[in-house]
Amino acid sequence: MLDLALAEELRIRFRWSSRSEVWEASVRESMRHPSMLIGVSDGGAHLDRDDGADWSSFFLRFWVLERGAFTLEEGIRQLTQVPAALAGFAGRGALLPGYAADVMLFDPARVGPGTKRIVHDLPGGEGRFVARPNGFVATLVNGVPIVENGKLTGALPGCVLRPAAAGTS
Repeated sequence: MLDLALAEELRIRFRWSSRSEVWEASVRESMRHPSMLIGVSDGGAHLDRDDGADWSSFFLRFWVLERGAFTLEEGIRQLTQVPAALAGFAGRGALLPGYAADVMLFDPARVGPGTKRIVHDLPGGEGRFVARPNGFVATLVNGVPIVENGKLTGALPGCVLRPAAAGTS
């Protein structure tokens, strides 16, 4: 690896993978525990390192569709309703009457991680990872399309969300 890095004048990046049968069994068991919240984040603390930005499309492709750790419906619930409820966001995370119509439309046959790269668009030219998934058709916020076929529509129907006060819905 050192020889290759030097030959490439340190422009090369190496990616380490810890996948094994033991890893897969352990992660599957952990994900299925009722106290587990599916997801990854370092809160943006390490923007120049692989931050797991493609975790949700990986989760759908690998754990839900390939490994069958969850049904598609339950996998989507783990990504939407469970975190919305835990964060106290009433009226979000499910497709129900009276709820905000926040929806990502995707093709299950194609969904999964796509491209991932570093862009330098932060103050001072600092870098961060940007991940673009495969198989997503549209993103709607409050029922309004904001992304269609990978292109921003220019619509900005969102708002700042605040958790519901304790004891309210």
